[in-house]
Amino acid sequence: MEYEKHRNISRIDHKHTHGWYARVMFCGKKHSKMFSDLKSGGTTAALLAALAWRDSIKTKIGMPLALKHIQGKANTNTGLVGIRHVEKDNKFHVTWQCPCGKHGHTSVSIRKHGKKKALKLAIQIRQRKEEMRLAS
Repeated sequence: MEYEKHRNISRIDHKHTHGWYARVMFCGKKHSKMFSDLKSGGTTAALLAALAWRDSIKTKIGMPLALKHIQGKANTNTGLVGIRHVEKDNKFHVTWQCPCGKHGHTSVSIRKHGKKKALKLAIQIRQRKEEMRLAS
């Protein structure tokens, strides 16, 4: 898939600027570099240089080279990606993305399992679903 191959690479054609712009975000830090057609020896050479730089910077900073998106920061009230505590329901709600691209969800009852065990079960569910998504 062409998109996956050129992920994090953008074409810039504006007035006197022509080239490929590569950028990588990891752990809240942005790494970016512009590859000019003129300085690189043409459009194709600039694209190849941008792709090589992107892959080398990912390796250098320890970022996984996976083609699938890796969630890095939780935006939940538990601090865990895909797991949130819903006091009204007295449950942990677990969400994930299926290998087919659809979203899945379930919940684990705190009333039934106790808070500590319910959270542990929610984490196990989320990890299992994420492993399935990345393995596909």
